[in-house]
Amino acid sequence: MKNYTITVNGTVYEVSVEEGGAGSAPVRAAAPKAAPKAPAAAPKASGAAGSIKVEAGAAGKIFKVEDKAEALIEDTKAQISEIQDAVKDVKEEDKVKAFVMDSLSGNEIYTTSAGLESNLIELAGGINTTKGMSDSRWFTTSVETLVTANPDVIIFNDYGVEGQVQENMDFITNNAALADVPAVKNQNYVVVPLAYVMHDLSAVVACQDFAEAFYPDCFTE
Repeated sequence: MKNYTITVNGTVYEVSVEEGGAGSAPVRAAAPKAAPKAPAAAPKASGAAGSIKVEAGAAGKIFKVEDKAEALIEDTKAQISEIQDAVKDVKEEDKVKAFVMDSLSGNEIYTTSAGLESNLIELAGGINTTKGMSDSRWFTTSVETLVTANPDVIIFNDYGVEGQVQENMDFITNNAALADVPAVKNQNYVVVPLAYVMHDLSAVVACQDFAEAFYPDCFTE
C-alpha cells in the first residue's frame, strides 16, 4: 500500500494505492481535507521562464473526472491568453519593473530569482527585477538590492498571518534608503495571497491581478 497526497484547486486529497497483481484493489481516495497553512518560507516554484505549467490530468484520472479536469486546464490556458493579449502592445521600454517582497527577517529580504511567481510577472507583461540574481529560485538579499532594482511596483506575498503584510509595508515605506524608489515613493504596492503563487491552477488569478495593477489602462472595459 502506498499513500499519496494530491492537491487539486487548493483541496488536499489523501490517496491510497494498493500494488500487486491483476487482482489488486483499485485506487481509493479519502475525503478531501483542508489545505495546509502556508509554510514559513515560500517553496520553490515551478515552470520555465515566462510560462506556467497547467496539469490536472493525473488527478482527473484518479478521481474519474477527466472531462472536468481537461475543461479546467483549457479554461486556465484561455484566461492566460486573454491576459497576454491585453498587454501585448506594451513596449519593452514601458514595461513595469516589479520586486517581490516575500518575507522579512531583520533587514534581510526573501525574494524570487526564478520560478512560478517570476513567470507570472512576465506573463502579466512585467519584469522581475531580481530574475537570475541567484542559482536558487528563492534567495535572501538586502535593502541595497531593492534600491538597485528600483522597481515601479512591489509585490507583497500574504502568508495569512495577521499584521505581517502591514509590517513589511511599514518597513519598506519608512526606510529612508528607499525613499526615492518609485514603488515606495508612490506606494505602488500589490498584495497577493501566497497560495496564488504556489499552485499552478490558481496562479491565473495572481497573473490577472498583476496585469491589472501593472497596466490598468489595458483593462478599462
